[in-house]
Amino acid sequence: MKKNKTLDRSLEWIRTHPGAVNLDVPDDLVAAWIFNDDRDDPKPNGFFLSVFTFGFLQQELIGRDLASGEKLSVPCAKLLAHFDRWQVKLGLVVIHRKTDISVAPLPLFSFPPGEEIKYVAKATSGGGTAS
Repeated sequence: MKKNKTLDRSLEWIRTHPGAVNLDVPDDLVAAWIFNDDRDDPKPNGFFLSVFTFGFLQQELIGRDLASGEKLSVPCAKLLAHFDRWQVKLGLVVIHRKTDISVAPLPLFSFPPGEEIKYVAKATSGGGTAS
């Protein structure tokens, strides 16, 4: 049942943080959401796709003036391509928090054209990079 609790917590966090950037995500959710493909099945399973799809669809709805019941659609190929980009954004959180590289925040569930990863070495009091 741990996965169900994590799924519930994930969906609630996404619901209450609609404009979140990747660096806003708590450590435990980053760890839960990063897909580990060293398992027997190298494809993302329902948990990962559910979390991502909910966040992505919620983001797509934000700011739109839709009539009640108005239907939207997204090609599956686009959804899966954005899933891969989302995984990169989550990996950048780990790099930002655990290494000497500081990464600029990126929108968590939005994927603007031409989006770039901006980063810099973290400075230390001695003027060099952190070790």
